Amino acid sequence: MATPYIKKQFSIASGATASGDIYVDELSGEYCVARIQIIGALTANTASIDGADSIGGTFFSLYDEFDSKIQFNVQGNRMYRVRPSDYPVFNPVLRIGLGSAASGAVSGFLWLRRVS
Repeated sequence: MATPYIKKQFSIASGATASGDIYVDELSGEYCVARIQIIGALTANTASIDGADSIGGTFFSLYDEFDSKIQFNVQGNRMYRVRPSDYPVFNPVLRIGLGSAASGAVSGFLWLRRVS
């Protein structure tokens, strides 16, 4: 039986506040982010999943109806479940944004699950 998840790798450089671009255009409209996995030592931080219309484009964070940025707490060497309803894939490019600079270089995966 095939896994219902697709993994997209990302990396965050030491001292950076965001990952590199994560290209997900082929999944747009059919998948949502279900989990985020952080591999490596990352001091406790807040994270968001931001979207853009093109590689190298302007990224926008997701806000709720009360104008609060949707973010969650993360630290290194953990996998987090996120609410799929908060992160449907509508933008062709995503990135992981951090509330403060990464304490060291880390990598990880976005786990996406089909919704249709």
